[in-house]
Amino acid sequence: MLRHLPNLITTVRILLTPYIGYLIARGQNRLAFYLIAAAGLSDGLDGWLSRHFHWQSALGAKLDPLADKILLATLFLGLGFAGALPWWVVILSFTRDLLILAFAAYAWRVHGLRDFPPSIWGKLSTFFQLLLCGGALLRNLWPESFLAALVPLVLYLSAAATAWSGLHYALTGARMLRGAPSVLSAGD
Repeated sequence: MLRHLPNLITTVRILLTPYIGYLIARGQNRLAFYLIAAAGLSDGLDGWLSRHFHWQSALGAKLDPLADKILLATLFLGLGFAGALPWWVVILSFTRDLLILAFAAYAWRVHGLRDFPPSIWGKLSTFFQLLLCGGALLRNLWPESFLAALVPLVLYLSAAATAWSGLHYALTGARMLRGAPSVLSAGD
């Protein structure tokens, strides 16, 4: 039973995420901030439990990054609706992720490619996106703080990292497809 604890923690994080987005969109930033901090701690805890006790699972390998993406997407949407982030950066983030998902689906369906590992640029993009969301939320809580003044800089760093990682994924994907045969027959 304890072996499934990391997946249970991840599932609770996923189920809590829409409420966090709701709180942000409604301007209840303090409670949202605490819940995001709890989500971050739970992400670290489920990973530590999985590694330390060798409780890794195929479900957890898929569920944990999915939980992170759902949380990040929800933060972007909540902050967009609250007016804390400009919509162009929200759309940029979603567009990049949707294009990556569309490519992965196409590569799997047409070429049978299943392994599309994250790149260092994707991880850097995610780092700046999380930093941006955290900064925007903190700016709403403490508008006069030093951190609030850094949000515009982080916004442009996040946008640049997101665009660059999207381009890098596209180039990497094109290279992968050049070397992969089609699994579809002529009749498909």
